[in-house]
Amino acid sequence: QDDVTSSPSRDLLFRPRDHVEKLLRLQDTKEDTSYEEIQKELLQIYQNSVVPLESLYNFEDLSWGFLSESQISAKPIVLFLGSWSTGKSTMINYLLNLENSPVQLHTGMMKSEPTTTEFTVLSYGGQFKATDGKILSSNPQFSELEKFGMPFLERLKGVELPRALLERVTLVDTPGTIENRVQQERGYAYEEAMKWFINKASLIFLLFDPYRLDVGRELEGTLRLLQGKESKLKIVLNKADNVKTQELMRVYGTLLWNMAPLTKIVEPPRIYIGSFWGLEPKSQSDHELLLAEEKSLVRDLHQVMINAGENVISLVRKHARMVLIHAAVVDRYLEVFNKERSIFGDNEAKWNDIVSNPNKYNIFEYFARAPWSISLSDLPPTQLYEKFFKLHKITKFYPLSSHCRFLWGCPEDKIKEAISYILPKLLTRHQQLSGSNHCENDSCLS
Repeated sequence: QDDVTSSPSRDLLFRPRDHVEKLLRLQDTKEDTSYEEIQKELLQIYQNSVVPLESLYNFEDLSWGFLSESQISAKPIVLFLGSWSTGKSTMINYLLNLENSPVQLHTGMMKSEPTTTEFTVLSYGGQFKATDGKILSSNPQFSELEKFGMPFLERLKGVELPRALLERVTLVDTPGTIENRVQQERGYAYEEAMKWFINKASLIFLLFDPYRLDVGRELEGTLRLLQGKESKLKIVLNKADNVKTQELMRVYGTLLWNMAPLTKIVEPPRIYIGSFWGLEPKSQSDHELLLAEEKSLVRDLHQVMINAGENVISLVRKHARMVLIHAAVVDRYLEVFNKERSIFGDNEAKWNDIVSNPNKYNIFEYFARAPWSISLSDLPPTQLYEKFFKLHKITKFYPLSSHCRFLWGCPEDKIKEAISYILPKLLTRHQQLSGSNHCENDSCLS
């Protein structure tokens, strides 16, 4: 518990934070209800329309993506990255209104030394509860983390708190990158664990200190993991009240210059300038600018909550399409094999040739034509099927059409209906509902 809490500072003067609560709309129960209803419907669609075809053609063994019910039910993850002492834990304390409370995250607010040395997952609970990594990994949402071994689990913490924001999102505080320490000294697969959290996150805040803008080896490695996922990334120039306005312009430009070769995107990522804690900004800073930037960041955090329903619908639809494509590919392999096999020939050799040389038999090119019209880039890599058919003999499978039943219908038709009609209709309904609850600019504050 000492790792995740610190004693409150009774003598500090904290500024009003009503705008945070109002912009996050934490008292709006309609948003919670809407998202919960979406999740329930999606679970039903997944179980009725997707799982049957998954099971019939062993999709989970293809290693081409995996979706579990826990992923559908999970809250969006907001990840906090950055070097040590950039204010990650302090920012989380501020957003959750934990400052000056007995359960605030331990921070280096009063001393310039590393504090957070573990991954801390903050989720909702009726009362404060701290758990270790072994217990947290028993949660289906985080069960995959067990693959990183006990050295990692010893650096994984869970904290449950009765905070309204945590009913909407899960926050993850990460170890600060320390550039004079080589990765191997951490004692676990740090980069692989970081990659897991980056892939799962819906929003990523990368924090910088205005006096330490260099990107060292470990942070550069983290930025490589973000390539292709830059839309999730928001950069925070924290502790900006320590810098005079004129100097702040130079600092901002330097940060953009340092980040440009590492993000590899046409448009630079959004950079928020602020002092993300509860104390009053120093008098030398532009208070109006810092407050405006803070409101903008909080709105983007709220947008993640609004988009959560859309994202999970898109996730299920993408997965359903992958399952359908896989079933169709196996069906195609089966069709070609049945045409090529003979009574007196070496059918095992023929099958091995089909698996080793799918292009010779137009296995995948077939899907570029109608009615499929699928781009080859959207199909699974051919080498995955070499591994897949080592696990499963082709004789285990039956054609798609053979699974149709008079009363129950065809699994293929059910998943196609979900992809083409049911899920888009659910998305439209959710967008209409969330759109009516959405507020722009400062309208939420009135």
